[in-house]
Parts: sequence; C-alpha cells; structure tokens
Amino acid sequence: MTKLEVFSGILSNNATLNPDFYNWNRVKLRYCDGASFTGDNVFNNGTTKLYFKGQKIWEAIIEDLLPKGLGKARKALLSGCSAGGLATFHHCDNFAKYLPINASVKCLSDAGFFLDERDISLNHTMRYFVKSLVSLQGIEQNLNRNCTSALFFPDLCFFPQYALRYISTPYFILNSAYDVFQFHHILVPPSADMHGHWNHCKLNPAACTPDQINTLQGFRLHMLAALRPFYIYSRRGGMFINSCFAHCQSELQDTWFGADSPRINNKPLFPTPSLHFIIVLNFNAYAFQVKLSNNKNCTKRRHTPTPFITRSNWVVPKAIMRCSSFSSHSGGDDTNDINNNNGASFRNFKLNESTFLASLMPKTEIGVDRFLHSHPHYDGRGALIAIFDSGVDPAAAGLQVTSDGKPKILDILDCTGSGDIDTSKVVKADADDCISGASGASLVINTSWKNPSGEWHVGYKLVYELFTEKLTSRLKTERKKKWDEKNQEEIAKAVKQLNDFDQQHIKLEDAKLKKAGEDLQHRLDLLRKQSESYNDKGPAIDAVVWYDGEVWRVALDTQSLEDDPDCGKLADFVPLTNYRTERKYGVFSKLDACTFVANVYNDGNVLSIVTDSSPHGTHVAGIATAFHPEEPLLNGVAPGAQLISCKIGDSRLGSMETGTGLTRALIAAAEHKCDLINMSYGEPTLLPDYGRFVDLVNEVVSKHRLIFVSSAGNSGPALSTVGAPGGTSSSIIGVGAYVSPAMAAGAHCVVEPPSEGLEYTWSSRGPTVDGDLGVCVSAPGGAIAPVPTWTLQRRMLMNGTSMASPSACGGIALLISAMKAEGIPVSPFSVRKALENTSVPIDPSSRGIYLREANACRQSTEWTVQVDPKFHEDAHKLEELVVFEESIELHSSDRTVVKAPEYLMLTHNGRTFNIFVDPTNLCDGLHYYEVYGIDCKAPWRGPLFRIPITITKPVAVTNRPPQVSFSKMIFQPGHIERKYIEVPQGASWVEATMNTSSFDTARRFFVDTVQICPLQRPIKWRNVITFSSPGAKSFIFRVVGGQTLELVIAQFWSSGIGSHETTSVDLKVTEFMFV
Repeated sequence: MTKLEVFSGILSNNATLNPDFYNWNRVKLRYCDGASFTGDNVFNNGTTKLYFKGQKIWEAIIEDLLPKGLGKARKALLSGCSAGGLATFHHCDNFAKYLPINASVKCLSDAGFFLDERDISLNHTMRYFVKSLVSLQGIEQNLNRNCTSALFFPDLCFFPQYALRYISTPYFILNSAYDVFQFHHILVPPSADMHGHWNHCKLNPAACTPDQINTLQGFRLHMLAALRPFYIYSRRGGMFINSCFAHCQSELQDTWFGADSPRINNKPLFPTPSLHFIIVLNFNAYAFQVKLSNNKNCTKRRHTPTPFITRSNWVVPKAIMRCSSFSSHSGGDDTNDINNNNGASFRNFKLNESTFLASLMPKTEIGVDRFLHSHPHYDGRGALIAIFDSGVDPAAAGLQVTSDGKPKILDILDCTGSGDIDTSKVVKADADDCISGASGASLVINTSWKNPSGEWHVGYKLVYELFTEKLTSRLKTERKKKWDEKNQEEIAKAVKQLNDFDQQHIKLEDAKLKKAGEDLQHRLDLLRKQSESYNDKGPAIDAVVWYDGEVWRVALDTQSLEDDPDCGKLADFVPLTNYRTERKYGVFSKLDACTFVANVYNDGNVLSIVTDSSPHGTHVAGIATAFHPEEPLLNGVAPGAQLISCKIGDSRLGSMETGTGLTRALIAAAEHKCDLINMSYGEPTLLPDYGRFVDLVNEVVSKHRLIFVSSAGNSGPALSTVGAPGGTSSSIIGVGAYVSPAMAAGAHCVVEPPSEGLEYTWSSRGPTVDGDLGVCVSAPGGAIAPVPTWTLQRRMLMNGTSMASPSACGGIALLISAMKAEGIPVSPFSVRKALENTSVPIDPSSRGIYLREANACRQSTEWTVQVDPKFHEDAHKLEELVVFEESIELHSSDRTVVKAPEYLMLTHNGRTFNIFVDPTNLCDGLHYYEVYGIDCKAPWRGPLFRIPITITKPVAVTNRPPQVSFSKMIFQPGHIERKYIEVPQGASWVEATMNTSSFDTARRFFVDTVQICPLQRPIKWRNVITFSSPGAKSFIFRVVGGQTLELVIAQFWSSGIGSHETTSVDLKVTEFMFV
C-alpha cells in the first residue's frame, strides 16, 4: 500500500475539475481495514493473540487531524471507496460530532453499499462472513446503537442497508447496480460456482447467457429495493445508481471525469461547470440509470453489450436534474424535498400529508407522475374507456368532468336488463290532469310537461329490486326503526285504552261492553304480533314515460320512499331522458341517496332504470379516470380520459355477470368507438381461450381495434390459478396485483412497510393449463378510490386484481392519448407489444408449452409452433399483406434445455417451426424458459413474439410408506415456496404437517394445492393458517393419484412485516391415503 494518497476526482483541490469540493476539508477512508475501522477486540487462538483495533485507529487519526485544521472546519467531506465507502456509513455521524456545530458536513460512499444478498446457490455467503467478522473483531459495540437495538440480529447492522436509516448527517450514495466486486464475491462467490459456469461471464459480461443476465437483473432489483427506504424517507440524502460494471468511480480521473464517464439523458456531466456533479452535489437528488444494455455511458472497459434486455423499471426524470451546486446550499437547503418538482420524482409516496394522499391512489409505481410531468396534456385526453363492471355512479367524487372540462361519463347502460320496467301500458290523463299509475296509485301530471300525443306509458318497480343488498339492508333497518317507533306508539295507545276501559268497566255484564273489551285486547295482541312478523318488501315506485316531440322523457313518483308526504310527488320530479342525450341523473330520496339514470327503449315500452349493483364499478372507474381539481394527488391514472359505463353485474344475481350482459356491453363499446375496455370481473374456466365471449372479444380487438384489459384473478399464489377471461384469453391483457412500500404504509396502514414491492399473496398466477403465461403485467392492486353516494362515504379502500386492471388500463389510456396527439396510429397489437417488451413479456397471439406431469419430464419432446402475424380486418391486401416479410432471428433462453431454429422467414400467412425440449437433466421444481423472435432489421423493437415454456418437475415418492419432507424453508413476508410431488397411483387423500419455528410475532400462511387433470377444472384446495407462536399444525386434502401436485406455502405479504425475524418451516407429507 502506498504511503502517499493522491487526491483526485471528487477529492481534487483543482477548482476546474472539482468546483464544489476543491476548498473543502476532504477526508478519505482508505481500503485498508477489512472491518471498515470498526473492530476493537483481542482474539486468542490458543497460541497467538490477534489485536483488532480499527475503531481505535479511526479515533486516533481523527484526533490527529483536529488540531491540524479539521477542528475548525466550516465545510468537511468524508468519503471512501469500497471498504472505505462502507466505513463512511459507520463513521459519518461520529465524524460530524468532532466538528463545530455550525459546520457543513457531508458524507459520500462510493461502491460501499454492500448487500445482504443470497448467492446463486441461495446461500447467505456474505451474511455468514459478516457474522463471523463481527464476532471475531468485536464490532457490534461500535455499530449504530439505534440500529442494533432495533434488529433481532444486531450484527446485520454492519450492512449499510440496515444502518442507513439511522444516519442523520447528509449522505450521498454512489454505486453501480452491477457492482463488480459484489457480482464476483456476493452474488457468485467461488463457493457457489464450483464448476466455473460463471467464469466467462465474470471475465466479460458480454459473454453472459440470458439466464445469467436475468440473475444480474435480479441482483440489480434487490440493490434498488434495499435503497428504496432511503429513497423514500430520507430528507437529507441522495444517490446516483448507474448500470456500469465497475467498482469505485468518483476518485479517479479516468472513471469519473473521462469523455466516456456516466451521462444523464445523454448529457455529459463534465467538464461543463453548470452540470458539474449534477447529482453528486445535490444531496436531495435521485437518479437511476438501470437499463442493462449497450450502455456507452460507462467507462468503456467496464460495460457490457446486451441489446436484447429492454426492461427498465425506473428512469431519470428531467425534473430532478437540478443544476445548482452543492457548495451553494446552506444547511437548511439540504432538507429541500425533491417532491417540489411537480411530483415528477419516483419518491412521491413519502408519508408526509401530501405523499400519504398520493399513496392512496398509486400512480408512481407505473411511472404516471414522470410521464405527466413531461407530457401534461397526454393525461388521457382523447381516450374513451368502457367500464364493464357493476355500474358507475355519475355523482361519485371525481367522475363529473375531465381535466380539460369535458363530460367524464358519456353514457351509462344497464346491459343486464335487471333495471328494466315494462311501460307498455298506455293511459291518458283525466280532466284533473290525473292518471292511474301501474301500481294503482293516482298520479298528478305536471301541466308544464310537453306531451303532444297525450299518451302516458306507465309501469312500476319494487325499489329494492334496484338496490344492492347492503343498501337494501340499511334501508330496511332504518325503515324498521321508524316503523317500530310508530308501532310502539300504537301499542302504548292500545294499552292505555284497554286499561282505561278496564277501570271504567269493572264488571262486564253487558254483552256489548264485553265485546268492546275483547276488541281492544285483540287489537293490542295484533299490534304486538305484527311487530314480530314484520316483513318489509320495499316500497314501489311508479314510472311514467312520454314523448315530448323531441325525446322520450321519464318521471318517477317516489312518495313511498319519503317520510314527508309532500315529497317525492310525480309532478315535482325533474324529467330525465336517455343519459347519453343530456347526461343528467336523479336520486330516489335523501334516505337512500342512490343515484340512477334512465334510458328508454322500444318506443317507450321499456324503461331502463340504471343503478349500480355494488360499489365495485365506481371504484374501478375512479382508479382509471377520476379527476379531482381540488385534490390532484387523488386523481385517477388518466384524469383526462372519458368513459362509458356498461353494467354487466346483474342486480338480480348478486352482481354476477351473464353472457347476455357481456355481449350487449361489447356491442355498446364498439358502437361508442371506445379505445379501451376494462373488465374487473372473472371466474375459473375449464377451457382457456375458448367460448362465445372470447370469440366476440377477438372480433372487437381485431375489427374495431379496442384494447381489452382485465383482471387475472385473486386465487393465488399457486400456479395455474388465473381466471377467465383476463388470465386465459389471448386477446385480453391480463393484470396481476402488486403492492408497493408506499401502498403498504399509506393505504394498508402497515407499521413498517416492506423494503421492496411485491405481488400480493392472493394474486393469481399463470401459466394457463395450455401453457400461456396468463398474467401479462402487474399493476398496483389497491387504492382508496371514489364509491357511490349511497355508501355514505366518498372513498373506500379496495384491493384485488380488480383494482390492478384499471390502473394498467389508465396507464394505457395515457399512451393512447399521446399517440393520438402525435398522429401515431393506435393498434391494440402494437400497444400491447410495447407493454410486453418494457415490462413482463407475454405474447398475445400464441399459447405456450407446459410440461407439468412426471412422465413428460422423463423424456425429450418436440413441439410444432405456429406463428401467425395479426392484422386488422381492414388491412389492405396488396399494400400490407402481400408485402409483409420479416426475417426473424430465434433465440432460446437456454439451449441446453430448449432448442429452436436460428432463423425464420415470416409472411402474413404465418409459419411453423419445431421446438425441442429436453427436461431430463433438470432438478426437481419449477423451471421457465422462452423462445423469442427478434426482427433482424430492427432488433431495437424487442421480441416480436415469445413462446413460454414452463416445466414443473415433481419429486417422485419412492419410499415406503410413502412420505415426503421439505426442511428448513426460510420465510419472510410475501415469500412463496412451491413444491411439486408426483402423487402415487391410487392415492386419494394426503395428510401433511407443518412445523414453524424461529419467530416472535404471529405469522399467517396460505397453504394452497393444485392438480390439473385432463378435461376437468383444476382441483384446488386452500387453507389459511395462523401461528401465534412456533408450533405444528396438520391438514388433510383430496388428491388424484398419478398426477403432479403443486403444494404452495406462502407467508402473507403483510404478516410479520414489522419483525426482522425470518420464519423457519418444515413440511412433511406424513401419509398418502388409498381409499
């Protein structure tokens, strides 16, 4: 080690190269102590004493520097690289305490954010090393005491990700998401790669296989997830995370100031003074350059060309690139919140008041804030969404107008017919302007109503038939209370009359008096009995329909709903017409507060009264499009979009959909020329991608260019649990449900949110039984969104894939808004492909290969794949079909298992090719591969199609008696373990025992089983088990012999989230029962 250290890069005293820190007191912690100057122990191995004095050395050096000028410093920077960078985490606050109270103190870690991460063999190699290091050198006493007192395992505080939250001094983190040291020693240590499969990838990242690239991508995601709490909550820190294959970047001229040093938005940081240290100098700035690609923004010798990886979850929004230098900030300025940039940053969910509100309607997770900051007018304007659901309340908060002042809801339709009233009966008014209503009531007509023909169509409806079960229950309770009060008054009067009669007539010798006394007693008995047999069938409302010479008009008599006899009269009703014409609605009464609209059909002979069958549809519409000018943080994803409401939830069936309702809804969406359909409905199906409704969906997507988005289902976490149509239909974008840390903290009120986002435990998973992946994308699956007025609240928390679907749909509406504004033709296929190639890739036009059973995994198989390009029905045959030819380069994610031809010439008639799958050498468990096609002329477009290959290789039960054990499975919140078992022939029941240990607070687990049998619905079983303390629980479930059983154990996503303890689980299948 050299005794003289040259200060360059960020430590340089050259004002030209380092304008912000050249005149600061700069202290560098060198890479010369494996414990980052925290050890203080004497270890005796029996023959020799080892002295670990890193902490003492730190203190001695600082005390040596203080009288040399550091003690009077007004500006001081503590920095370090690698182990020195790790040391800054442990000594930053202590460093600040040595300096004057008014000094400006900053700390910088370069490549020191070492992760507590599993290696490729799923071992905690780095964690075990750290535990040994902390014990050997006596480090725990010198770690942050707030951290060590908070964690069950205090030694984990040696890792920056656990200690960072307790650092109070302004701190900046510079790190690569693909840090070379961590890649080689934490992710792929020699102990985890005994056969050297990763050697080429380590030497040259360009030589990494696709699976290795995916592993590196996973490491990057874990890096960002570990940094995310700091990113969310820190008010005095910042970070710059790039995608260079590097280790230490700020202290050398060639890695930080070079012509090929990191860039942001393709702009060089140096040597332009105005952009100098654009991120590093701003301790409230955050930037992520995370796309693993041919990244020329890294030093040349440390980048990798991998152009086929196109996924980029976080990008650098322009709003956060503030150019003011760090040295010009006062101490108070360091606490400026990045959220002042019009909400453009990704950290909009920090839980102050405003970001708490933003977390209730999650948009940051899918990049809406960044998109709208750059394109404020592409907020859904010009996009029309059809909401296939339980109905939308036009009076709900945020659903009146769009962001540019247009009507929000263009039409409201009841596609089920549940609100239809027969108004074919025609009557005429008498001389007193009275008519006889269909209920038999006499109704007075308002003389100002125009009716040239004089004909009035009448009908009636029991109002409870229009209300939801909850609203009906509320009304019955309130009506019963009022009825009881009146009945008790009558009972009291009857008792008094009977008592007065008895006092006046002690002897009842006269027959008439005796009869009068008996009548009073019978009346009292009847009143009391009436109270016991009360049955409220609900009031009836009379409806009157007429033609005013221009449109059909509707009026209702709702007196039976009102307490005041002067309210609800027909003549006082403000007439309505079809909602599409005037966009007006009514309310039955103040008691119910239920909004309704009217539509007249068949020349006045049918009146449709449209109410919602549950709050679900309004909530969905609010997530997608709500606009709150007074509370913009609660806006939906696309506040500029318009919508039509197609009620498919039949009120007569408890809001269940019907085939007739779905067909009518599709017709309405096509007639209104909608751009998008959102359907947050679904159910299990026997045959995926099959049925009349699926055929109609294919037609509207292909012929009318509608983009269909639907929920994937809430039956997870087992595989093959997606519902229809969202998870099983090729033409529909199926959406799973995701929960972010902000959602957990805000909407779900979790005390300590997870450090990273994760799929909700109950969100359905693919693949479908015929091999398609089932879930195309995931989106935020919970929100506090508008609900109908009759619920007596403005907003309500709901979660499910029903909420994820409109979130994704709203995001797509933003793209459509931009495409229309820019004159780009909108195609459901191109939009979907854009989504798939930038998030979770699923091919819309093909199914997949699914090897699930044991016999399919014991031999190689060959599959014929048909690839058919999708063209709209109006495609010009000569100009588009004949000339279509694409040279496709085929790729396999792992050619040792899946082999495909190298090239394919694709024409508009499609093409077949063969895929060879060899699962024989795979280990037990779940395996996933892909064959995907890249346009040779435009590889930047990403895969044109993908063929998913899912393989579940079960464990064979060979011992006698048949038993299977899975030991020491480690669980954290949201963790899922999937085990696959080949059920012995003849077995029909299974008994299993689950043992848990190593935790303090209660833990909640989902235990799911799934078997897929030919021509049957999947056989599913679920049990939710709560362990209040370590223990064992047994359960029994039905199986089919000879079929693969998937047994899934999942710790619920929010269970144990405030504890830092993992849960150890042993599972033993103790008996297969043969009946």
